[in-house]
Amino acid sequence: MDNTFTIFIPQKKRKLRYYTILYILIAFCALILFIDSCITPIDDSFMKFFKVFFGIIMITYLLLTFMSYFIKKPLEGTLSGKLTINAENVVINDEIIDISRIEDIGIIIGSYDNQEVEYSSRSIKPKISNGTDNVITLCFTDGAKHSIHFKQEFFEHYLSIKPFIISLIKSNKISILKATTILNIHDYDDIQEFKKEINKKEPQI
Repeated sequence: MDNTFTIFIPQKKRKLRYYTILYILIAFCALILFIDSCITPIDDSFMKFFKVFFGIIMITYLLLTFMSYFIKKPLEGTLSGKLTINAENVVINDEIIDISRIEDIGIIIGSYDNQEVEYSSRSIKPKISNGTDNVITLCFTDGAKHSIHFKQEFFEHYLSIKPFIISLIKSNKISILKATTILNIHDYDDIQEFKKEINKKEPQI
């Protein structure tokens, strides 16, 4: 399995997306309707224009709700560089980090490319993931930490790091419990199989 990932660099300032603007406009329209019906009547000429505007907003909302199932979430940053996770080291572009320098790790696996996102059916946000909601944090023996966001190209791409996780266990850097959590191994039989992989002896050369 391919153990190389594309590095994702999140942008510091988030852009105002079309769905956020539309949600603001809907909230504004709801406020106008509340004022007109519950507080004080608003001028008829304004309300005639407003009803047309509100109708356009709602038609746009319905169209975007349908289209959201076919739209991929836009990148909020850039894809640049390669992250390769081998059994005995981590390579970030041209930098090789030996496992002996690593004290602990943390991994958040969020999504993979083209994954269907489970938003509400009423949401107009894009419902196809770009696969960049993943991050690995390396904790070094000198106390430093380094977090790298990365893209998963396909379902369970992250399982390619299993040899690295096993090496961390054998080096007493992480527990089996943490390893099974990282690799999303929860079934009892799968856990036992994983333990067999850990205890498997390397072939003598």
